[in-house]
Amino acid sequence: MSYTVEFETGLLDRLPREEHPKYKETISNKIIEHLEHRFYRIKPVRNHLQKGIYEMKISLGGKGHRVAFSLRNNQIFVFYISTNLQKVAFDKEVKKKIAK
Repeated sequence: MSYTVEFETGLLDRLPREEHPKYKETISNKIIEHLEHRFYRIKPVRNHLQKGIYEMKISLGGKGHRVAFSLRNNQIFVFYISTNLQKVAFDKEVKKKIAK
């Protein structure tokens, strides 16, 4: 299956600018790999208002992060990233982001 990955503008602004291309490639590759082979690593964001929003853990620059993305047809839109690794707290952060 072929996926296209897009990123929200300014998503990686909190990370070192020189690492942005590498981080985008890492995030894209990991999401696609997990969708195709390890879907059990991808969890739905607990939000009763919207469906089709998922999250997963990923390591960027040796640090753990969680990314939130929407998946519709074969299009992935990455819209949130956080260093908060607790799922419940991360889900609350994503819910606030969606409400904006």
